[in-house]
Amino acid sequence: MRNSIRLSLAAVFAASLLAASMPPDSQAFDATQAKCRATVVKSGGKYSKTVLKTLTGCHKSRDKDGSLSGTNCNDIGEADFKSQIPTAVSQFSSGLAKTCVGVTPSAVLYDACPAPCNAAVPVISTFDHVAACLTCLTDNNSEAYSDDVNGTPASPLTDEAKCHGAITKNGAKLVGAVIKAIGKCQATAEKGGAESLTACTVTDFADLTQKAYDKAFDGITKSCAAITLPSGTLDACGGALTVFDLAACVADAARVSGQELVDQYLELEAAVVTTTTTTTTTMGAGHPQCPNVGELELFSHLSNTICTTNGDCAAPRTCDTSLGICTTVADLDSGWTGVAHNSDINDQVKTRARLSCPGPAPTCGQCNVAGIDPTPGNCRCANNLRTYCDQPFVTDPDCKICVGGTTPGITCSINGDCVGGGSCGAPSACECYFGTPFPLNSAGTHVCLVNRFAQDITGTANVDAGSGAITAILRTRVYAGIVDNQPCPVCGGKCSDTMVACLRNSDCGSNNCMQDTPGDLVRDGLCVGGASPGATCDVNGTNASFPAVYNAGAGSGGGGYSLDCQPTSGSNISGQGLLIKLAQNTGTSSLPFTLDCDGAGPGTDVCPCLECSGASGTPCANDGDCSANPGACAVPRITGAFNCAINTDCNSVNMGSCNPGSLKCTLAPSYTCATNADCTNQNIGPCSPATCTSKGNNFAGFPIPNQCDGGGCTNIGGEEGECTTGPDEMFCDGLVRADGTGMKVCSSNADCAASGGGGGLCSQVVRRKCFLDPIVANGSPDPAFPVAGATFCVPGTNNPGVNSAAGLPGPARVVSQGAAKTFCALDNNVQYQPGIGGCP
Repeated sequence: MRNSIRLSLAAVFAASLLAASMPPDSQAFDATQAKCRATVVKSGGKYSKTVLKTLTGCHKSRDKDGSLSGTNCNDIGEADFKSQIPTAVSQFSSGLAKTCVGVTPSAVLYDACPAPCNAAVPVISTFDHVAACLTCLTDNNSEAYSDDVNGTPASPLTDEAKCHGAITKNGAKLVGAVIKAIGKCQATAEKGGAESLTACTVTDFADLTQKAYDKAFDGITKSCAAITLPSGTLDACGGALTVFDLAACVADAARVSGQELVDQYLELEAAVVTTTTTTTTTMGAGHPQCPNVGELELFSHLSNTICTTNGDCAAPRTCDTSLGICTTVADLDSGWTGVAHNSDINDQVKTRARLSCPGPAPTCGQCNVAGIDPTPGNCRCANNLRTYCDQPFVTDPDCKICVGGTTPGITCSINGDCVGGGSCGAPSACECYFGTPFPLNSAGTHVCLVNRFAQDITGTANVDAGSGAITAILRTRVYAGIVDNQPCPVCGGKCSDTMVACLRNSDCGSNNCMQDTPGDLVRDGLCVGGASPGATCDVNGTNASFPAVYNAGAGSGGGGYSLDCQPTSGSNISGQGLLIKLAQNTGTSSLPFTLDCDGAGPGTDVCPCLECSGASGTPCANDGDCSANPGACAVPRITGAFNCAINTDCNSVNMGSCNPGSLKCTLAPSYTCATNADCTNQNIGPCSPATCTSKGNNFAGFPIPNQCDGGGCTNIGGEEGECTTGPDEMFCDGLVRADGTGMKVCSSNADCAASGGGGGLCSQVVRRKCFLDPIVANGSPDPAFPVAGATFCVPGTNNPGVNSAAGLPGPARVVSQGAAKTFCALDNNVQYQPGIGGCP
């Protein structure tokens, strides 16, 4: 089945140290070579378009004509009614032969044909071989993609025919758009002397394809809104449970299909064989006496461990004598209002990655990160987050669920696993998460964050120096918190007598609250709150502050968190998830204030982050961050963004119908109308390129540098800023974090005594924080406990109250500290010793 990926989030305000970029090629291509390579990609895109058009055309006919019910439209041989494919193969080969005269395939990255086409094309020495290999790979990719996404629906289809048509059409268009966008990017880069594929195929991939992705997603949701899901007769995308899931499944699979194809059009090399046993793993081009697995366990800033000296704390924690507890240097600051500074992340969050360390041994130095290792259990099936999977970011055979019957959504292997007439549907993608849901409470605004890697991690890690760099495209879903003291669902324990869910011993009377053993993949806990209260769970991370205990003081709260315990879908205030472009490293990260953030023109207040015009939800620090996004038709009285590429796209624009109540066009709410005709075929100005100038959706006003009195921000050391003269915030002392700081804003004791006020007195006075210009995050290499820093921009959510309180869109800074370990390639039970080696 086709590999699919859910590009919907990832580790928003924290991430691992494992990521960077692939190594460059040895030299730039000359003009003839660059033209040849561009032709390969262009011809490959044309051939892919023909193949997908053939498959989707067959589905269209089959949906209408029951006599074709026995036709497998996911098989090119059966679907090619008009015999177009042999002609397309011939055109592909002849096009390369004509353009690539005098070019040797190996000189332009076409070295060997990978599986499953290596048997058909065992050697590549001519461009006929290149064409034969690529047509074979395209056929395999397209058939598997169609089988996964288009399925084999009932024939004929009635009420679902429109939806299935949208699935086949929009998915195929997105595959083609991905190939075209990446191919164009790479051709332009190589004309300028680029020596690497990374910028287009990895670093900028999400940006370059986002417009096409959104278009496909929207097309499917609109056409499929009226159907009932899951649907056994539709049989598309593994029996999606909602229209959103269906659209995401199709669009994600199409984007990955296009990415895999364009990667192959740009470079052909034999696949590296990976073999695994219970104790050994051999992978990639790594030296056998070097590590091939790396592990990073992140620590929160706060703990509930009381101390008087550093000797009371386990490394890397040290004793903060002013607080009397063990802490690390971890820190999380977000938003320009300053109320979401000095937040914390979850503790014991573990990530493992595969490494390729070329050596030489015994000390191995710089290694490439080759992707997520799912061993910790942070990779789950897209259609059922309680099911572990081990093939990250592709369709995993473990990810099948029952469709229809009386047990829909239950994991299955065969139809017999499904009760009441249901069937075992097609597998879904294996998604990987960075940690568990984690809670934030900023001055009483409480949210729960769920972080997903939008794509597999890449990068570099020096296993001897403990240094690394991050390049990661992430998405994070933000959920409205449950309550102040428990924003996220918790993986609690069981009372020893009743076996009911509990958070701590006090919940069980005279008996004990038996807690789950974290990270053992055994679900001995029970979810408290969220989408599945009472479900079994395994703790994957802990938090020293949440759930907090009312009127109990510092160090009395905390609990376990699990991917098994998710927030309710209805509390999601971020749609597909906030897009985060994170660049974290063990050196220094800096984000200057350069943008006209108050909208008053150059020379006025400047800030570090806004959103791209015409691309709501895309954060930016400069116009260059928006270059991959569409422009917008620009007329001052039109507030709705109409996307465009050239000026003619803004001619004859339809802005919906005329709302009889407001006399405004429904798609341009500030455009006055009298009749529907006033909203159609309008010329609405030139096409303006996307710029870093938008305040984002649902935000009452433009961001400002800070929310300090008079704008004054004082450096208090450690790259931290504090408002010079105020304002000061008052907090209830009855609802506090592990360090004793309050989280409920008050103006009097009565505010704290009120229901939900947190109890206690309105006694804590805290000066508001602010970001200095530039915002700086400092990392520190260390082979045992590396520190990494990142500064980045965060877009707004769909909730104006959260945006106003937290200061979004706005900047963020994270400093994280973790324990790093690496394990030997020939025996993963042996730990590599930094600077020494020691691998067998």
